[in-house]
Amino acid sequence: MTQDKNIRLRVVKIIFIFTILVFSLLLYVFRKNLGDIKVYGYPGVFLVSLISNSTVFFPVPGIAAVTAAGAFLNPVYLALFAGLGGALGEVTGYMIGFSGTAFVEKKETYKKYENYIQKYGFLPIIFLSTIPNPLFDIAGITAGVLKIPLWKFILAAWIGITIKMFLFAFLGLKITELVL
Repeated sequence: MTQDKNIRLRVVKIIFIFTILVFSLLLYVFRKNLGDIKVYGYPGVFLVSLISNSTVFFPVPGIAAVTAAGAFLNPVYLALFAGLGGALGEVTGYMIGFSGTAFVEKKETYKKYENYIQKYGFLPIIFLSTIPNPLFDIAGITAGVLKIPLWKFILAAWIGITIKMFLFAFLGLKITELVL
């Protein structure tokens, strides 16, 4: 079982690194077309973030859109809109757990999240939502199972996702400054 986990972890790392490389290459190749993102503005970023975070265990590239939009939109406002969309999108995982259909309860990761959330409440949700990883869905499911008030979950997720999105928006701005 541990060998399977190690193999999965390596595959995830390889996919992550490959995705970053492909994104960087695409950003360079299509740098002149990135201005099209400005047409949709902050509401478009909100919607992309909402949709990308509402998928459970199936990553959709919302971070890539925010990074690209960071080249043309104010990173602070961009992060606020993307953070709100992302936090509202994460409600899907929360609702899965809240409804009692937590299919991850036997997983080791779930047990760790459960212990951290029970012990520290709000803070692990903020921390886990700040890190770009698909395992945050387990934190949302765990918060739902534990019946953390929905408003607390959304607030914690919004804080963490906003921090993460600001960093990616700022990265997009800096990459564009270097490339252009």
